Amino acid sequence: MFVYISRSEGLGSAALLAMAHGVPVVASQVGGLPEIVEHDRTGLLTANDEVSIAHAMRRLLNEEGLAETLRAAAHAMASARFTAATMASETLAAYRRALVR
Repeated sequence: MFVYISRSEGLGSAALLAMAHGVPVVASQVGGLPEIVEHDRTGLLTANDEVSIAHAMRRLLNEEGLAETLRAAAHAMASARFTAATMASETLAAYRRALVR
Protein backbone atom coordinates (compact mmCIF):
# COMPACT_ATOMS: atom_id res chain seq x y z
CA MET A 1 0.00 0.00 0.00
CA PHE A 2 1.24 3.50 -0.89
CA VAL A 3 -0.40 6.25 1.18
CA TYR A 4 0.00 9.67 -0.44
CA ILE A 5 -1.39 12.45 1.72
CA SER A 6 -0.95 16.00 0.48
CA ARG A 7 -2.62 19.39 0.89
CA SER A 8 -1.80 20.43 -2.68
CA GLU A 9 -0.68 18.36 -5.64
CA GLY A 10 -0.09 18.95 -9.33
CA LEU A 11 -0.05 15.46 -10.86
CA GLY A 12 1.05 13.08 -8.15
CA SER A 13 3.99 11.45 -9.89
CA ALA A 14 4.84 9.37 -6.82
CA ALA A 15 1.33 7.90 -6.74
CA LEU A 16 1.52 7.25 -10.47
CA LEU A 17 4.84 5.46 -10.06
CA ALA A 18 3.38 3.26 -7.32
CA MET A 19 0.40 2.45 -9.55
CA ALA A 20 2.68 1.59 -12.47
CA HIS A 21 4.48 -0.87 -10.20
CA GLY A 22 1.27 -2.53 -9.07
CA VAL A 23 1.09 -1.02 -5.59
CA PRO A 24 -2.43 -0.09 -4.39
CA VAL A 25 -2.75 3.63 -3.60
CA VAL A 26 -4.60 5.64 -0.97
CA ALA A 27 -4.37 9.35 -1.83
CA SER A 28 -5.70 12.73 -0.82
CA GLN A 29 -8.62 14.02 -2.81
CA VAL A 30 -6.76 17.20 -3.85
CA GLY A 31 -5.22 18.81 -6.92
CA GLY A 32 -4.42 16.46 -9.77
CA LEU A 33 -4.60 13.27 -7.72
CA PRO A 34 -8.26 12.55 -8.63
CA GLU A 35 -7.21 12.67 -12.30
CA ILE A 36 -5.06 9.58 -11.83
CA VAL A 37 -6.61 7.91 -8.80
CA GLU A 38 -10.22 7.05 -9.61
CA HIS A 39 -11.91 6.31 -6.29
CA ASP A 40 -12.83 2.63 -5.93
CA ARG A 41 -11.46 1.86 -9.40
CA THR A 42 -7.70 2.57 -9.50
CA GLY A 43 -7.22 3.51 -5.85
CA LEU A 44 -8.88 5.08 -2.86
CA LEU A 45 -9.25 8.83 -2.43
CA THR A 46 -9.63 10.26 1.03
CA ALA A 47 -10.12 13.47 2.93
CA ASN A 48 -7.03 14.70 4.76
CA ASP A 49 -8.12 13.89 8.29
CA GLU A 50 -6.76 10.99 10.29
CA VAL A 51 -10.12 9.22 10.64
CA SER A 52 -10.74 9.20 6.86
CA ILE A 53 -7.17 8.16 6.09
CA ALA A 54 -7.30 5.30 8.61
CA HIS A 55 -10.67 4.17 7.23
CA ALA A 56 -9.30 4.01 3.67
CA MET A 57 -6.24 2.10 4.82
CA ARG A 58 -8.38 -0.38 6.79
CA ARG A 59 -10.62 -0.90 3.76
CA LEU A 60 -7.61 -1.77 1.64
CA LEU A 61 -6.30 -4.19 4.24
CA ASN A 62 -9.61 -5.79 5.20
CA GLU A 63 -11.87 -5.94 2.13
CA GLU A 64 -11.12 -9.18 0.40
CA GLY A 65 -9.99 -8.69 -3.19
CA LEU A 66 -10.05 -4.88 -3.05
CA ALA A 67 -6.28 -4.42 -3.13
CA GLU A 68 -5.92 -6.78 -6.09
CA THR A 69 -8.79 -5.16 -8.01
CA LEU A 70 -7.39 -1.65 -7.49
CA ARG A 71 -3.84 -2.79 -8.20
CA ALA A 72 -4.75 -4.41 -11.51
CA ALA A 73 -6.87 -1.48 -12.75
CA ALA A 74 -4.27 1.08 -11.67
CA HIS A 75 -1.43 -0.80 -13.35
CA ALA A 76 -3.41 -1.12 -16.58
CA MET A 77 -4.35 2.58 -16.57
CA ALA A 78 -0.81 3.76 -15.79
CA SER A 79 0.65 1.49 -18.46
CA ALA A 80 -1.82 2.74 -21.07
CA ARG A 81 -2.00 6.47 -20.29
CA PHE A 82 1.22 7.50 -18.60
CA THR A 83 4.11 5.99 -20.50
CA ALA A 84 6.77 8.41 -21.72
CA ALA A 85 5.71 7.79 -25.33
CA THR A 86 2.02 8.38 -24.63
CA MET A 87 2.65 11.53 -22.62
CA ALA A 88 4.98 12.94 -25.30
CA SER A 89 2.44 12.16 -28.03
CA GLU A 90 -0.41 13.78 -26.10
CA THR A 91 1.71 16.85 -25.34
CA LEU A 92 2.54 17.27 -29.04
CA ALA A 93 -1.13 16.87 -29.93
CA ALA A 94 -2.05 19.59 -27.43
CA TYR A 95 0.56 21.93 -28.96
CA ARG A 96 -0.80 21.23 -32.45
CA ARG A 97 -4.34 22.01 -31.33
CA ALA A 98 -3.16 25.25 -29.72
CA LEU A 99 -1.35 26.31 -32.91
CA VAL A 100 -4.46 25.79 -35.03
CA ARG A 101 -6.42 28.29 -32.99
